[in-house]
Amino acid sequence: SGGRSRLESVTARRPSALRARLMPDEAIARERARAAIRAAKIPIRRPDRVWGGPGAGAPCAVCELPITRDQLELEFDQVGFPDTLHFHIRCFAAWELERTKVEGAPPPTQ
Repeated sequence: SGGRSRLESVTARRPSALRARLMPDEAIARERARAAIRAAKIPIRRPDRVWGGPGAGAPCAVCELPITRDQLELEFDQVGFPDTLHFHIRCFAAWELERTKVEGAPPPTQ
């Protein structure tokens, strides 16, 4: 195939194949986000304020794993949630994608 790697050949035919190989845990993160939303562990409404920085060991609101100093975290406060919520970047993105799609969830308020 003219110098193309096998991955490049597959990707040329099916662009989603590259995404699946590079981000195998995206589906897992999105499912965890849906589960956390359904369990009311994280809100549906968009936060009023978000900030970020290096992790400090707090557990992620989506995956519950600690966010280490070598990772970036996003944090936000939300009315109705007593503590600041901490997210890995990927988990925050999963939450953003899923927060308006959860079956049975009330419509988001902006």
